[in-house]
Amino acid sequence: MARSAILSALFLCSGIAVSASDEAAKNITTPKSETDAYVTRNYDKKIWFPSKTNATSAAGAQASRDFDYDFTLGQLQLAQCSYCYASADDAAYVPATATVTAALESDGGRVLVGYDSSTKTIFVSFRGSEDIRNWIENIKFFKTNPYEDLPDVEVEIGFNNWYTALRDAGLSDAIAAASSKYGTMSLTITGHSAGGSCATLMAFDVTRNVYPGYSLNFVTTFGSPRVGNSEFYDAFGAAVSSALSTRVTHYRDMVPHLPQTLLGYHHVHNEVYFNEDSSSYTICDGSGEDGDCSDSCSPIHCTSVDDHLLYMNVPLGSDNCVAQR
Repeated sequence: MARSAILSALFLCSGIAVSASDEAAKNITTPKSETDAYVTRNYDKKIWFPSKTNATSAAGAQASRDFDYDFTLGQLQLAQCSYCYASADDAAYVPATATVTAALESDGGRVLVGYDSSTKTIFVSFRGSEDIRNWIENIKFFKTNPYEDLPDVEVEIGFNNWYTALRDAGLSDAIAAASSKYGTMSLTITGHSAGGSCATLMAFDVTRNVYPGYSLNFVTTFGSPRVGNSEFYDAFGAAVSSALSTRVTHYRDMVPHLPQTLLGYHHVHNEVYFNEDSSSYTICDGSGEDGDCSDSCSPIHCTSVDDHLLYMNVPLGSDNCVAQR
């Protein structure tokens, strides 16, 4: 069964109907230029349009402060790399600015650690769901409280189990080795799909000194599901500055709508919402559930698997591994 059909069947179990009309991800267009600049047609609504010129303006300067397109594209490439890199033999899949120093796997998950010369930080990239087993094991719709000092904060148990399995598989040691080699203790974290939930949990842990001595440079997620309850939203917002976090969504991608709000889940802040063909994006409000962004397709139209596998016109997943060097 095709990957999209498997994912569709799984999400049908959650009560969300899935459209079968999406174009297959492998036929999607190639990435746009990384040199795109930004202009705006409607400043008040914070809707920004990638431009094919290098022209800048006051609005463009404001856009790059609010949302750095090129930086985010680089984080997306690192997120995609986690689907394709398992050993040094896969170096061709690593972006030119990055060096992978460790690839850890546990409980069906994978995380890459390395150095990114473009940000001069240690990067941590969590792979998204690789197969039906990962989805079944990680989307259980049950909450757990892993924070003794925050008794009201709850997160989805499957995502927490996946993240802690990778953390306990030697993540701290891998980060320490990269940090020692490259002389920085600043971390940039990314992930797509369920990998985004792990990236969110790790960013929260960094601010809570679970990784002593390290600082959070930035966390970027793509198509992340909801990670925890409204109390987690509050705690995450208090711990992770809005200047250090971006949660990217794409049109009718179904995954950001799981687990559902009616089950007591709430997205973390700083959503940036791309339209269908990724020709424009909206910088959403800080509520985590902006009705003008990804939630605008709720409750019956957020059904696309293919939108989940295409971000910023970059095809994602293990079926879309493309050499970067």
